[in-house]
Amino acid sequence: MWTLLRLVSLRRFAATWLRVLLTVVGIAGGVAVVVAVGAVNESLLEGFRGTLKSVGGDADLAVTGGPGGLDEALVARAQGVPGVRRASATLSLVVRVPRDVPRIGGHDVLLLGVDLAAGDDARDLDAFDAGKLDRAFDPISFLNDPDGLLVSEKLAAALGVAPGERLPLATPSGVVSFRVGGLLHPKGAALAFGGDVAVLDLFNAQRLFRREGRVERIDVSAAPGVTVDALKARLAAALGPGAAVDRPARKGDSTERMLRSFQVGLGMGSVVALLVGMFLVYNTVAFSVVQRRREIGTLRALGVEQRAIRLMFAGEAAVLGAVGSVLGVGLGALLARAAVRMSTAAVGEIYGRISSGETIVTWRSLVAGLTLGVVAATVAALRPAAEAARVPPIEALRRDRVAGSDAAGDVGDLARLVRGALIGSLAIPLLALPSIGGAPVFGYAALLAVTLGGASLARLAVKLVRLTLGRLAARVFGPAGRLAADGLARAPARSAVAAAAVMIGLALAVCTGGWTNSFEVAMMGWVSRAVPADVFVIPSAQLAGATNTAIDPAVGDALAALPGVAAVDKIRLAYHDWNGLRTLLLSLGPDVYFKYAHPTFLSGTAEVAVPEVKRGAVLVSENMMRRFGLERGGKLTLDTAHGPKTYDVAGVIVDYSTDQGLVAMDHENYAKDFDDVLVDSFDVYVKPGVDAAGVRGEILRRFGAKYDLYALLNAELRAHVVKTLDAFFAMTYALLLVALAVALLGIASTLLAQVVERTRELGILRALGASRRQIVGAVALEAGLLGSAGALLGLPVGVLLAAVFVRILGLKAVGWSIPLVVPWGLLAVGTLAAIASAVAAGLPPARRAAALDVVDAISYE
Repeated sequence: MWTLLRLVSLRRFAATWLRVLLTVVGIAGGVAVVVAVGAVNESLLEGFRGTLKSVGGDADLAVTGGPGGLDEALVARAQGVPGVRRASATLSLVVRVPRDVPRIGGHDVLLLGVDLAAGDDARDLDAFDAGKLDRAFDPISFLNDPDGLLVSEKLAAALGVAPGERLPLATPSGVVSFRVGGLLHPKGAALAFGGDVAVLDLFNAQRLFRREGRVERIDVSAAPGVTVDALKARLAAALGPGAAVDRPARKGDSTERMLRSFQVGLGMGSVVALLVGMFLVYNTVAFSVVQRRREIGTLRALGVEQRAIRLMFAGEAAVLGAVGSVLGVGLGALLARAAVRMSTAAVGEIYGRISSGETIVTWRSLVAGLTLGVVAATVAALRPAAEAARVPPIEALRRDRVAGSDAAGDVGDLARLVRGALIGSLAIPLLALPSIGGAPVFGYAALLAVTLGGASLARLAVKLVRLTLGRLAARVFGPAGRLAADGLARAPARSAVAAAAVMIGLALAVCTGGWTNSFEVAMMGWVSRAVPADVFVIPSAQLAGATNTAIDPAVGDALAALPGVAAVDKIRLAYHDWNGLRTLLLSLGPDVYFKYAHPTFLSGTAEVAVPEVKRGAVLVSENMMRRFGLERGGKLTLDTAHGPKTYDVAGVIVDYSTDQGLVAMDHENYAKDFDDVLVDSFDVYVKPGVDAAGVRGEILRRFGAKYDLYALLNAELRAHVVKTLDAFFAMTYALLLVALAVALLGIASTLLAQVVERTRELGILRALGASRRQIVGAVALEAGLLGSAGALLGLPVGVLLAAVFVRILGLKAVGWSIPLVVPWGLLAVGTLAAIASAVAAGLPPARRAAALDVVDAISYE
């Protein structure tokens, strides 16, 4: 095989360098997507892990509670457990510089409340006073300053503040101006959250952020010679119910699961992009087999075995795959930075900001990209390589055989139809299979089955287009139209591959549009029913979330007293680790909320559920019902501030606020159970006939600057939700563009092959009087017909892919039953775009055909 590759294949690569280049670029595009997606996944996860590790320091175990945190008395109790070397408490909050501060307004900061008076050095905090280099930092003076704040060097440089200067931050009681008492060296906890870290004494943090007597977590280090597992058991027994003890790394598992649906979507996009590259390789090798039949016959006549022929063509594909993979790995590494930045912003909009660390391109991603590129290219070449090996030497050496004919081993149209339907229908049983390790592996297989089933019908689509649009083109455009139709008939199998490439690109567009359109329609319908307030008053961020800086509930009482306000609902959002999920707890006022809102109940009714919720029951979201079988009448146990408590489930509601599951309860009951009275959003309802915009203006005038509040009208909130969804799907759209670009390379490659194969024919036509314009028109029309065949399949296949995608990502990965909404507008625009893009991709080969020298073309062999 190596001899054949060196003596035969390399010479062929040099002779057909442009087509080889298009194939390599196509593979590189698919591999680049795989590498970039791997970098996105790893970087996002490392953002979570890095912050958890930095904040926890050298702790062996972490003790956490529910949303209300832990009683600080547990710190001393933990310190007294035999085998504990050190137990240190932390209160961590993401706070924001008020947005009206010039240049730095809106900057997020991870604020750590640490017991500095106890000499807490678990997090390797080392402060200094850069403003007074002749004097060391004085921790005693800092502790005596109730507004003293330590900031990292990175944050100080970003915000332009120095020791002794003031830094305003939003707190529940309003904006507080802190004095920068010193800077933190870039190590330990100061590296968390991308280095945007500030440290406050624990007592001051509890006081300013309304967490008196509470801590978020206790980090415990084991004494020398004590095993972590043994210490874990002792701590759990000593601290009692309500205190969860585990290794720090395990504490991040539930947080990382929040990214799973995002990663699933990216994974599907990268698989499809690589699949398009496979079709490009198939096309290249298939054409090479047809064009080199005489060469193959000569080799066979000289005694080269079939196995060697198969290996030669598979080896050529592997070489193309290897070169494309190397280029793709480099391109993916370059794209990774932009992809990570885009994804971090998108995920931050939904889940709260993630530490913006460095882009991480692991060896695992690079090796995966290289391996997948080579394997995909080789697999794509197996069929044409096998066909090459089966060519009888005598038949291959015949000069009277029609060049480019690929009818050997052909099957009938009915057989193709049945084969395509059978392959596509495999998606049905595959979708019924469970996920593996949380990954919808069989869902990916279902997408592949639908795609391959559609591709199996590409030859039928080409034939149908030739018999309909081809004849129409012949009547309308004359000789150019007849040449275009004859081009499709000349090599139907190869034309089918190009049509299949267009089909995949268009199908991916329709699938992406179908999924995003379906989710957006479902989301906006849910917002209109379940989030109906006239004005949303939110501290620190434009959307209420569990990572916002919460606010004093007394502000809600002041809002309710404003003229024109009918009612104010106090909303609290808090994350709670439950059954391995980062579940969201939502507390609200049932009387106010259900008077105006009309959420969809899947189990139970509002009339029955409301009084039960007021008495202490809870509502759960649809995805919790589907994952854990929770329905009305069931039981749910949560870790409260006073230990585990079992709640009755009063009903199941449709909710799209979190893919991890939601538990809704009465606000007063939540405050009592979790020792947390703060509020994340005040939902304001105005009286009939009152201008909501006027009420919003009065709210901002009285409270906006003091508390750094946003006040959004309902229409503004809806617009912001749409904007957030667009940001969330931005990476999906980027993957779509890559796949479409690779599909267009397939069109260009196919037409280039047609031009090369028909060089002599085109030369004769030019000698007989055909103009260059007619030649260009014929090749461009042929490209348009190929695009039409691809569109004919791409539309239904795309709708089927969207249905599969909605089920995988919606129902199986997240637990949402999202109805499929077909994007009819996209179908129309996509069809025209596919045909136009195909024509554009065919113009370079068309110009090459028109530029052929007549004498050289006639003598071409």
